[in-house]
Amino acid sequence: IVVFKLMLDRLINLLLPLTQKTKTSPDETLLVNFWRRSGQILVLHGFGLLMGYFVHFCLVKWMGSKDYGMLSYASSVTALLGVVVAVGFPVAAVKFVPELQVKKNYSELKGFLRFGGWSILLFSLIVGILLALMNFKNVLFPGASREVMSMALIFGLPVSTLVGWQYEVYRGQHKILVPAWLQHLILPMLLLLFCWYLFRLQNYLSVLDVLPIMITVSFLGWFFLAVRQAKKWNLQLKVCKATYPVRNWFKVSFPLLLTVFFLVIIAHVDILLVGSLLGPESAGVSSLSAKVSGLVCVFLTAANVLAAPLYVHLYTQDKHIEMQRFASRLAHFVFWPSLLVAIVIILSGGNILEWFGSEFSGGYLVVFFLAIGQLI
Repeated sequence: IVVFKLMLDRLINLLLPLTQKTKTSPDETLLVNFWRRSGQILVLHGFGLLMGYFVHFCLVKWMGSKDYGMLSYASSVTALLGVVVAVGFPVAAVKFVPELQVKKNYSELKGFLRFGGWSILLFSLIVGILLALMNFKNVLFPGASREVMSMALIFGLPVSTLVGWQYEVYRGQHKILVPAWLQHLILPMLLLLFCWYLFRLQNYLSVLDVLPIMITVSFLGWFFLAVRQAKKWNLQLKVCKATYPVRNWFKVSFPLLLTVFFLVIIAHVDILLVGSLLGPESAGVSSLSAKVSGLVCVFLTAANVLAAPLYVHLYTQDKHIEMQRFASRLAHFVFWPSLLVAIVIILSGGNILEWFGSEFSGGYLVVFFLAIGQLI
């Protein structure tokens, strides 16, 4: 992490002069602050990415391709359904929470938080239980066993949806460091620790062992964030009476629901189709291949985290030439390292997959085409 932070500081010093032609000014100070704040999230994102790959590496080694495929399939189903049962409220929180805070409209803020949280919980429970009952003969979700899908739908769906809601509420307050630490570091470490301990006890892990641990760890993360938020807003919200302009909230949440829904479909539709048509083992191979090829986008993701606020600043200041020069240099910074990573993955993709087990070596063609697509 320290080395990564030093490299980030060096990158800031190299790129920042491209946006300024004069000596130090208030604008330049603002740009530096933009980079520094974004850099904290970038460090967490980079370390979380490495941590995530390490967790998946361990799970694949401990579970095998079939159980890992069922876990990936169940996670994709809950992610897709979670967007629907949330009705766009998590994304709408990014708009309403800061807006109501600035206006000091704590009555509507209290109503929004209460209505959003309870509606998400109740809707996810109802949908999860109904789908679990309808899947009694394992017809709706053939990519995993009935027991796995019942647990994912009844328990995993409400918990994952509430976690997403709580995270977006924190984003609305512009306080994302604590959720980022939980999401990228603390919760993956807890998951890995509990799975490792269980693996040491019984020398194997099944999807029915890992899924309850994932749900429990996610619930602990949600509970911590919820309690922390309640203590912060206790004084402002306790004394006011909640108001519920539900129609205004849905006018914003429904369009956002459609946008996020299609993005989630793009991210998970391949796992759902492969798991439903070819079975859980093929879903595991496809999921792992997608994660390996996703390494090509590491530099692009990092650049987006850093450059997005800077683009906004330059555009609003009508500094279009400086923005163009900065974008051109940044494109070179992103492309050439990504090309190098893509070449390494294309040449040694088969060996990388074999690290996870011989049953994954058949996914090399998936890695090959996905790596080229990610590079383009």
